[in-house]
Amino acid sequence: FNTTLKYKQWDLFINLAGSYGNKLFNVLKARFSKGNISYNALAEVADRWTATNPSNTIQKASNSTSIVTDDRYVEDASYLRVKNIQLGYTLPLKRLSRDAKLRISLSLQNFFTITGYRLGCLSHSQNRSARRQPDVIIQNLKNSVIMNTNIRIRYTKTLVAAFSFLFPLSSLLSFTSCADLEQDPVSSISTDTFYSTEAELTVAVNGIYEVFTEDGFYGIFNNQSVYFGDLQTDYVKAGANTNSAHIREISNFAIQPTNLFVIDAWNEHYRGINLANQLIDKLDASNNFSEEVKSRFTNEAKFLRAVYYFNLVRYFGGVPVVLHSSESEGRSRNTLDEVYQQIVSDLKDAEHIPASITGNDGRATSGAATALLSKVYLTWAQTSTTLDEATKKSYIQSASDYASRVINSGKYALLDKYIDNWSVDKKNGPEHIFSIQHDRTVNANVSGHCTFAMLWGDSEPVLITTSTKYWEEADPRDQRRDGSWAKRLYNPNTGEDFVFKVPLFRKYIDSLNYAAYGNSAGQSTNTTYLRYAEVLLIKAEAENELNGPTQAAYEALNAIRRRAYWSPYAQAELTPNDGTPVELSGLSQVEFRKAVRDEYWKEFIIEGHRWLDLVRWHTLVKTVKESWLAHGGSADDLKYKNISKKNYLLPIPSDQITLNPNLVQNWGYNGETTGDPYPEEN
Repeated sequence: FNTTLKYKQWDLFINLAGSYGNKLFNVLKARFSKGNISYNALAEVADRWTATNPSNTIQKASNSTSIVTDDRYVEDASYLRVKNIQLGYTLPLKRLSRDAKLRISLSLQNFFTITGYRLGCLSHSQNRSARRQPDVIIQNLKNSVIMNTNIRIRYTKTLVAAFSFLFPLSSLLSFTSCADLEQDPVSSISTDTFYSTEAELTVAVNGIYEVFTEDGFYGIFNNQSVYFGDLQTDYVKAGANTNSAHIREISNFAIQPTNLFVIDAWNEHYRGINLANQLIDKLDASNNFSEEVKSRFTNEAKFLRAVYYFNLVRYFGGVPVVLHSSESEGRSRNTLDEVYQQIVSDLKDAEHIPASITGNDGRATSGAATALLSKVYLTWAQTSTTLDEATKKSYIQSASDYASRVINSGKYALLDKYIDNWSVDKKNGPEHIFSIQHDRTVNANVSGHCTFAMLWGDSEPVLITTSTKYWEEADPRDQRRDGSWAKRLYNPNTGEDFVFKVPLFRKYIDSLNYAAYGNSAGQSTNTTYLRYAEVLLIKAEAENELNGPTQAAYEALNAIRRRAYWSPYAQAELTPNDGTPVELSGLSQVEFRKAVRDEYWKEFIIEGHRWLDLVRWHTLVKTVKESWLAHGGSADDLKYKNISKKNYLLPIPSDQITLNPNLVQNWGYNGETTGDPYPEEN
């Protein structure tokens, strides 16, 4: 139920959800009391429970003769939730434009839920209409109250994106993208007076970070980066328990301009950009601060703006470059080269972030700006279709030079134990150049749920590998195998290892806390946006493209391999299973290029890299098709049938094209099948 009440400039929106009389089989209660249910009881039991059966002779939940459902675990699932209360006030801004308006709103989301149901967040398949089953999903616990409070100011005269200014208020659950970035309540929402103290500047720059993890399930670094970067590749698919058509579109290379992840990607990135622009403009016009303070906050905002634009240009190609809040209306797309020019400009300024900012709390640093410049220059050279060969070569040289500066700085190092990069008690370690901060109680990394959603069972979670052959091919002596794949894990419920039929993705499984928090534990795992390992591979790749496999290229590549084959338990270097040496030598340029790409694959599984790497190498379609067949897939499968060069970019969201006709859709998403603008695949 929802309704909107209006009185003059005031509006009140109320959204309620509820259900009465439904019954739900409490799987967690059954699991804890029986202690031996290790399959996906939720889907299986829900399919077989019938409310009319009053005894414990209900049909078995599995083929086991010892496990049957029991109506003692059937509970009343009635609930009432106040999902959203929003009070808004709209001000006309006639001085700016006859049609311009400013709307200020106070929103309480998931204000409270009342229910008698006693355990956990349950979900089940929605595609079994032929069988009787419960049809309600409860998301909060008995009589629990969870309150999210925001003040959102929206200037409605814009056609590039839905821009807004978001100021967090104190509440029972406050949002922040970085758990270590303190956010104080804002006492005034006037943009004319807000940016007047250093404390307010800190709140403003924290708001730019916050956008990284806004919007829950669809957030930029909550799920989105993995869905775009890994799900639309050869080795990841949407598992059987994926109910979202939007996720399946991505998985099957059938993504549409109406896909919610695409829509939110555009809106969220421009929201972050707009907040950065606002802070930069206010500091530029301010006389309240020293030049040191203005430079520090401006350059931090520029780093974050560069991150947003770097994502956008790789997702959509050329996009509107908006640098001031007043510039957004009706902008056409800038060229890809123009977007990269702005990214480079911002990052070069961000190199002047003071060295006293170390990044240990997840903040941007001068070292992160230098490292990202190496990646930006390499990607720009490889994806631009208009640069001449001499310019491309100079940009690859810049990538190599910036990587060398990071390597020679001595600020960063590879961790001896690969999996420690994702351990929640070792966040922001020496290998982490820039990471997105997560806390499951504040701004959860939803990938931690999607890769371990079904816990101790063989029912497929939201994200699962397309073939067990990927795990089987991995070298057991390479510590990245068990750091990236979970074939067996210790089950605290049984005290024994559980062996999965299909290996799960390991990095977002929090083995320190899953006994207490289950599949939500991994939602505190940080997103590794830029690791030192990547800088080493950028150095190796760029050097090889320029000069072939030089000593510097080998040193960078072999550093990755030495860590891979180092056993932190035996404190010894292992020999690869195939008998090849750990340290490579004597390769041709082509052989070295292949070796580098193999290390990228092994190093960055489920980190949102694979699609972006295959695109910049111009091998996406070829790699997906060949790998699909080589790993047991069929030419009739949707991944194989649908993949085409249009998947080199995402579609521009349809609602943005409706708002702004100056935006032109990417090739292939209006039905084009010939004349693609992309280079021939290698």
